[in-house]
Amino acid sequence: MSVTGDSRLLVRVYSFEAEDRNPPGSDAHTLARIVAEGQEDRDTAIDPWRRFFEPRTPSQDSDGFLTAALDVETAALREKWMLFRESCPDAEQLDLTTSQPTVKSVKETVQAVQTAWESSQRQHGRFNKAKKFFHRFCGTLNSHKMMMAVLPSGNEYISIFTGVLNVIIHASANHEKVVEDLSNALCTIGEHVNDCATDQELFQTEDLQKLIADLYAHIFLFLTSVMDWMMKRRRQRLLDSFKEDLPSVIENDMEKIRGISDRIRYLAAQSSRAEARSTRLALEDLARDVRIGLEGERRHQAEMIQHAEAMRREQGRSSSSWSFEKRQQLAETIVDLLEDKALSWLETAREPQGWRYNGLHKTTAFAVEEPKAKVQHTSEEVALNSRFLEDYFDRDRVRLPYDAFNPVMVDAETVSHISDWAKAPPPNLLWLEGDPMRCDDFDNPVTMMAARVVGLADQVKTPVVSYFCELRRDERLRDGNGSREAQALVGLVYSLIRQLLELLPPAFESSSDLSTERFRSLDGTIRSWNTALSVIADLVDTMPGSVFCIIDGLHWLNDRSTDDRLHELLKVLRGGKLKVLLSTSGRSVVLRDELSRSETVHMRSRQPPGRGIPLDRKNFSGRG
Repeated sequence: MSVTGDSRLLVRVYSFEAEDRNPPGSDAHTLARIVAEGQEDRDTAIDPWRRFFEPRTPSQDSDGFLTAALDVETAALREKWMLFRESCPDAEQLDLTTSQPTVKSVKETVQAVQTAWESSQRQHGRFNKAKKFFHRFCGTLNSHKMMMAVLPSGNEYISIFTGVLNVIIHASANHEKVVEDLSNALCTIGEHVNDCATDQELFQTEDLQKLIADLYAHIFLFLTSVMDWMMKRRRQRLLDSFKEDLPSVIENDMEKIRGISDRIRYLAAQSSRAEARSTRLALEDLARDVRIGLEGERRHQAEMIQHAEAMRREQGRSSSSWSFEKRQQLAETIVDLLEDKALSWLETAREPQGWRYNGLHKTTAFAVEEPKAKVQHTSEEVALNSRFLEDYFDRDRVRLPYDAFNPVMVDAETVSHISDWAKAPPPNLLWLEGDPMRCDDFDNPVTMMAARVVGLADQVKTPVVSYFCELRRDERLRDGNGSREAQALVGLVYSLIRQLLELLPPAFESSSDLSTERFRSLDGTIRSWNTALSVIADLVDTMPGSVFCIIDGLHWLNDRSTDDRLHELLKVLRGGKLKVLLSTSGRSVVLRDELSRSETVHMRSRQPPGRGIPLDRKNFSGRG
């Protein structure tokens, strides 16, 4: 144990003896009694995590029903906490010897996480948002403590609540999308609690206490859902994916928590017991989660119902994301960039020349086979079958933090071409050819432009896959890959496969082979090239609608060992339902050979002062 931990243990243990050691009537005696009341028992003081590893004794309230459902959810949360902590990799597993299940320790965990971000220069976009959300959330922790203190065995609920928070926050710290969504949800819940905690001490009626117990039963269920989701995504190797985000999983939990907190605030605001009684019928009709308070087989059945409802919601979201309107929203958002600051310049600028696609026929590198019978699949099953592909590419290159970039100046003609590309039906392909340059991603206007377009597609929630190519000098070549370019090309293709899999509906039919055996044949080497391309072709064919595909830096992969394969990849990308945007800031012979002039736009990477359109985030107000 650390020196700090030893000192805290000493203070906790001494607090049980301080009252006896000071004379009655003295200020010290009174203070010692107050301190002792804040403690639980000597065993817990010595081992604050004890209750997480021992069977729980239900709280003893006078009526035997006040916290019954909360006790069930507390036990379920404790069990999930143990499974979750065991599933965390060593780097994300909280050290229990340096942490405690207390409000103060939660604040220290948040501070430690933020310090780690600062030391690793993670000050961009999502981490900055998470930092702000966590700051506001920490300001609500005392309200949580005050609310739970009203309940029988309140200290125990506080301990379980804060202990789970410590572990979840620590485990999510290195996953930018997860930590942003988690901090936002915790902040929102904390503010709901904050709003109704001010008056609850004045009206400690049975109805109010029952509602508070119901509120924390739902908050505990929310925390259980978060850990379940993180464990599932970790098994699938998709914890850093941008597809299935946490808010879509917890939206029902959040809505129920908001509803109960509104009821508490309403009940606490009543001026008499008679008025409180008049609200009882409304309180009894309060919508509750079907899982609350159930155990054993009944709990399992309720969870199956909940899972089916979640699948239906996700299926509905999946269907809406493929709509034609999404393409229009993205195109309109890009068109908005032509307004405001750039308007005066555009009035005098040369009108961009019209262009249209050359209507090349779909080509494929594979022989036509007899149609196979369709098989029912789930996206979860396929994600598990292919999870090991994450070993062969860098997940950080799938998205770049576009909102951390400096403003980008792009000529109106380029923006117009991108808008037309976004509106046009698939298949279509556009190449933004920038001037050759060697610089960091954040200083490269071509890369920044690509990242902006990916961000716009995300904002309007249209299906998108992306990758930002690079050559990693310190990466060891795998046997079978003759060059760094070949290995990077394999990584690009595998990343597209994983992202396309993430876009599949929760349940779907396909005649393609999506088995573990087929994915296992993708061994991270160029030897698996033909299989990898066939998987991409199959997945594109399985997509319910069009998909935006944005690839930056393809010029890095130019090499004698990769030229033929790049030609093959471009032929596959032209096929079917993909809308492909390629951006380069270097010479690419393959792209020049493969693409027509109508598909190529030279992007002026450096704008004269005062010219062009600033692609800053404030321009992305959008309409989607």
